[in-house]
Amino acid sequence: MGAGRKMVYKIIELAINKGLQDMQEDLQRGVRRLVDLGSVFATGNHQRDFLRKAKNIFKDENSPYFAVLSFLINNVDPKIIKTCGLNLGYNSWTYGAAKIRTYNQAGMENIPWFLLFDFRPKTDTVLTSKEVSAILTAGQDIGIYCGLFFIRQESYLETLIPTLSEHRDNTFLLFVPAELITARLAAIIAEAANIVIVLETSTANDNRQNKNAADAAEHLLKKKCLYGAYVFYNDHNLDYIMAHSYSKQIEELQCPFAFLIQENNDLGQKEQQFAAFLQQARELVPNNLFLFDFYRDLAYVNRLISAKAPFLAIKPDGTIAFNGSDSLGPYLNLKSGSLPEILQKLDS
Repeated sequence: MGAGRKMVYKIIELAINKGLQDMQEDLQRGVRRLVDLGSVFATGNHQRDFLRKAKNIFKDENSPYFAVLSFLINNVDPKIIKTCGLNLGYNSWTYGAAKIRTYNQAGMENIPWFLLFDFRPKTDTVLTSKEVSAILTAGQDIGIYCGLFFIRQESYLETLIPTLSEHRDNTFLLFVPAELITARLAAIIAEAANIVIVLETSTANDNRQNKNAADAAEHLLKKKCLYGAYVFYNDHNLDYIMAHSYSKQIEELQCPFAFLIQENNDLGQKEQQFAAFLQQARELVPNNLFLFDFYRDLAYVNRLISAKAPFLAIKPDGTIAFNGSDSLGPYLNLKSGSLPEILQKLDS
């Protein structure tokens, strides 16, 4: 971290520490001070517009956003809130975004603001933790400070977490089956401070899965971790989600947020209805729960930051999928080529 950036980071860190302390004493005053702080360091029109909207939201003393923030302040380790917030808000969306735009102007236009590692498929060759670390370091060099991991194997998860904790400037979201989270693992995650767990859930009435999710949530809550949930949606279970049944299910796990991940491209006649549902959810009505539409919301931020808003997914064997295409050839492999080299090839 350069001297100038380190100084800015330290100033913001001290201010956030004071803001979190103020929020313990007076939630509304503390929130407003943090929003004002954000306005000082905002660098683009989109950030300033977001903060203007935030100021209007928090003028209302009865805003449901205060209920969510109160839960976070009382149930999540302040170190985790500060680390993840700084790494995402400053390193990724401010400093990292400026870096990405500089590379864009130099002709390297396919840089995403996040790296997605989809390690769900079973393959004979899997990226080692050392190789993942090298990819993350190369990503930082070009402005990427956020990583999303879909992981299904407990042994790999346990090996990966210590590696991710070494990348102190990054925020990581780990999308995992609930049964992988043990009390011991929750303690390691809490210590890392830059990792957010996202528990796999289902709209099906599966007693075993529901118990696994409840047990995992209990482990994470006890260690004051930041965690949420995710579910795949399609035209078959969308009515259940739009009836707020899923939101109630997730609130029982004491999750402040959940990701909705679309499984097919066509929602048919439900498309507009779902868009209206999401708009209502943005206002935290009727549930005090943040709902994110995984692909749409990630793409929205991507468009604000990167020239071509690419969507890149890294597979277990190091090959990549790019903008929904898997047929890019084995030569685009992060086991044999660096991340910047591959992104440059995608530009050509």
